[in-house]
Amino acid sequence: MGAITVSELAKDYGAVLANDDVSFEVERGEIFGYLGPNGAGKTTTIRTLMGFQSPSSGTATLLGADIHDEAAMVDARKRVGYLPANPGFDETVTGTEILDLHGSLKGGPRREELLDLFDIPVERAIRGYSTGQEQKLGLVQAFMHDPDLVVMDEPTSGLDPLVKQQFNEFVRAEKQSGTTIFLSSHVLSEVRRVCDRIGIIRDGEMVTVE
Repeated sequence: MGAITVSELAKDYGAVLANDDVSFEVERGEIFGYLGPNGAGKTTTIRTLMGFQSPSSGTATLLGADIHDEAAMVDARKRVGYLPANPGFDETVTGTEILDLHGSLKGGPRREELLDLFDIPVERAIRGYSTGQEQKLGLVQAFMHDPDLVVMDEPTSGLDPLVKQQFNEFVRAEKQSGTTIFLSSHVLSEVRRVCDRIGIIRDGEMVTVE
C-alpha cells in the first residue's frame, strides 16, 4: 500500500463541490506534487487526508490508516509532518515556545539541525517575523520529529528565491533518506523542479497524474 491512497473522494460544501471523485496514490519514498490553481480543491483534499474533516463520499488512507478510523488516524499522524497553507502561529509567543510545544507533542530529534539550516530568529515573538521566517518555522516543526511522511500545503509561499532553492535541495535530500513528501502548489515550475510525479486538479476534479 502507498503512503497515501485516495479513492473516489468527494467533498460537498452545499453550493460548492470542492472535490469530485478524486483518486490517486502516493508511493512510499517519492515526492508527489499536487498541482492546481487557487480554489481547485487542493486544500480540501489535504484537510480530508489529515482527518480534519470528513469526506462527503469516498475514502483515503494515510500511512495505511483509514481516514474514517479515528483511532488509527491518531497513531498515523504521529508519523506525519504537516505544514498548512497558513501556519497561524500565536503571534504573542516566541519561535522557541512554538517548537517547544510541538516537541512536547511529537518529539524533535532534528530540531537543532533544522534551525541551523533554515536560520530562524527563534528568540523573537512571532509578531516580529516576516512571512518567510514564519514559513521556515513551519517547515522546522513539520520535519523536526523525523516523520515518515510530510504533507505540505503551498510550502514555498512567502519564501525568497534563495530559500526556495534551499528548500528544493532539502526535500530532495529528505527523499534520499526515505521520507515521503506530498506537497501542493499552484506553480508548475516549482513542482517540476523537485517532484517525481505530479497530480493535476482543476475545479475539484483530477485531470491527470504523470
